[in-house]
Amino acid sequence: MGKFKIGDRVRAICASGGGGVQAGDVFVVTKIGDEELGFFNPRRGKNDGWGESNFELVPTFTLTTDKFYRTRNGKVTGRLAKGDTGFEAVVDGKVRIYDAAGGHVHGDTDLDIVEAWMPRVGERVQFVKDGQSTTGAVGKAATLVTWSDGSFIAGDDYLLDIDPPVNYKTVAVTPNFTRATIDCFEPLPVAAPLLTGRPYPPTETPIANDNKPKFKVGDRVFARYADLCGNGTVTNVDTNDDDMPYRVDFGAEGAFWCYDEDVTSPQPEAENHEEHAVVQSSLAITIDTGNVHEALDEIIAKLKKIKKLQRQVGLAA
Repeated sequence: MGKFKIGDRVRAICASGGGGVQAGDVFVVTKIGDEELGFFNPRRGKNDGWGESNFELVPTFTLTTDKFYRTRNGKVTGRLAKGDTGFEAVVDGKVRIYDAAGGHVHGDTDLDIVEAWMPRVGERVQFVKDGQSTTGAVGKAATLVTWSDGSFIAGDDYLLDIDPPVNYKTVAVTPNFTRATIDCFEPLPVAAPLLTGRPYPPTETPIANDNKPKFKVGDRVFARYADLCGNGTVTNVDTNDDDMPYRVDFGAEGAFWCYDEDVTSPQPEAENHEEHAVVQSSLAITIDTGNVHEALDEIIAKLKKIKKLQRQVGLAA
């Protein structure tokens, strides 16, 4: 009897000559032939087969909340949580939904959970307990590296290269290194960037959000809404609207959605004599006959702005 059976999860221990299977790829056995395993290969989009000597059995696991896992494409998940529609974990900065077997609910098989997280060379981690050489390094980021003999693990100990500065106590001869067991650290799915010149491959870093709101709910601001201007308090922030992201409460005059460029830092209350002053609404338009087209463009732009403001407060259909 062979060492595999139908339904087993197997991992390739080497790459195939044609590149259809890469080392580390995980498959579910669907057929067993003469020293060959059959499986569906998502890389090729069809059923495939290869010699069983090229595979090892992937230990079975049960998804457990508060644990880390690895996806089919090698990504490390954030801590697994139980959501309304299944298990949830952050991968590549986005919340992904998984069924009880680790399958990615929205069908991207590369994001299927295939195994519990185990450290790999070059991965970025963060200390949750001190290593054998350190005191006060909890929270520090580090990179998993190999020992001098090229091995990755010595007994139960891993070797970690801790990010500078050395703002912790250490008894190590080389202060940025320590040995530690796996319970001392956890993965950084979205890693801190590596320093220039460090010889370890960086993991993905989050994309900078250049559209981060300038203000948050509760901030005092100076804002303009049509002919109303003055200091007010931000009551809502719509991060999906780059045009009018802030709803500002002007007090007795009410609360209105305001353009981003019309919301600035608050003016000193004592100097803001016109705060909450309501000026009679009017639209003053002067046409320079020498530049009619530009004047008309300006009028249209103002009318569009007024129409949008009316929609915001329910005055227009």
